[in-house]
Amino acid sequence: MSLKSFIKDHREVISYLVFGVLCTIVNFVVSHICMLFFDSKSAGGMFAIVAISWVASVAFAFITNRKFVFRSKSDNVAREAFSFFLGRLGTLGMDYGIRFLLVTLAHWNFTLVWVIVQIVVVIFNYVFSKKFVFKKTKKK
Repeated sequence: MSLKSFIKDHREVISYLVFGVLCTIVNFVVSHICMLFFDSKSAGGMFAIVAISWVASVAFAFITNRKFVFRSKSDNVAREAFSFFLGRLGTLGMDYGIRFLLVTLAHWNFTLVWVIVQIVVVIFNYVFSKKFVFKKTKKK
């Protein structure tokens, strides 16, 4: 199998991972910009930083996933956006839940748990987006 055919056969997953890295960069940059305006040492300031950077990165992810990854042709963008944000809200809760259980309660290594959580969240987000958000509808 040539590299060209491999890329063609796995375009969706490869583009999902590429835009996922870009989404992480968006989150990082927005977080650091927010740190200019909010006190990262206070609970309220940290909440604002995390919330704003999360919304920015999820909005970026929705746009890029819709247009470039899953190539949605649906006219119902509002339904897709609602489903997408709902799914990402679910994985945000999953992220915090797994970290709380494994780091806080079970005392596992934070970095190991972070890696585990990222893998679980990426897989869940991809499957949720493919099966529920940007699902292909059969043409009549």
